Amino acid sequence: MSLAGLWSENFFHLRNTIGGGYCLNLLRYHGGENSRSLFGTNKWMSRHISTKAEESKKSQGNKPCAMDLNLPGRSVGSTTSLGSQRPLDVLVFDIETTGFSKNKDRIIEIAIRNLRGGKNSTFQSLVNPGIPIENTYVHKISTIMVNNPNVPRFRDLAPILLEYVGNRPILWVAHNCKLFDVPFLVEEFSRCSLEIPENWLFLDTLPLARQLVTSDGNKLPSARLENLGIHYRIQIPDQTHRAMPDVILLSNVFQRMTFDLKLSVDAMLKLSFKASDLKPSARSRNGGGGRAR
Repeated sequence: MSLAGLWSENFFHLRNTIGGGYCLNLLRYHGGENSRSLFGTNKWMSRHISTKAEESKKSQGNKPCAMDLNLPGRSVGSTTSLGSQRPLDVLVFDIETTGFSKNKDRIIEIAIRNLRGGKNSTFQSLVNPGIPIENTYVHKISTIMVNNPNVPRFRDLAPILLEYVGNRPILWVAHNCKLFDVPFLVEEFSRCSLEIPENWLFLDTLPLARQLVTSDGNKLPSARLENLGIHYRIQIPDQTHRAMPDVILLSNVFQRMTFDLKLSVDAMLKLSFKASDLKPSARSRNGGGGRAR
């Protein structure tokens, strides 16, 4: 089954998302002696807010798309059997970190967008790394923004993230995630004595981007996410290297990319991997040389 029809029908309104408004679910910390414990000693609650991209005058079709990817009951490549006609949710995600080393550095922001759409289809939170941030120039996230009691540590965020995703097959999509995002997530989960669920599959869009060609048949000069946005004439958000703007940009790029490469659902699954599939050398690599973005 080709995804071209799915993208054309279900992603149409994503094309102008960056120029319109979009909704975020931010985690807000509630402390105090009278707060009941939800996960540990403090209580975290979800706060739904709406924000708009700069110079946007009105929202133009900014709801996430609604799509169903129903899969046959069989194993594909390194994936596990997903069960007969079980829906597969596609989550585009991004993280920001204090640096490139998964062993020394920490996640400081995470954003997710469920391409199925519906209520609560976006998730975003800053993360308190417990260490100083020395690369604020990259993402504009400073130590004072995250190292305070109002921002959750990853150990507080992990159970909320697991509850948000739920116990269902998931295809996580990110740019350069095999050498960066996933190893960081594995390490953060490990510090919490948790493991990435086996029914979480990951698709790295960086190798896909390297297969794209220009109108004259030449390969793209760069597979960085911003350059892909330029290639597809998608408006680049002002806040690049922030998690949610990059998620929205990749959502638009992913639509065009899968159309151009004529990727089917089966093809995406064959290209996907599980966190446990990563070789120790790849999982211990310090960010794979950067974000390639």
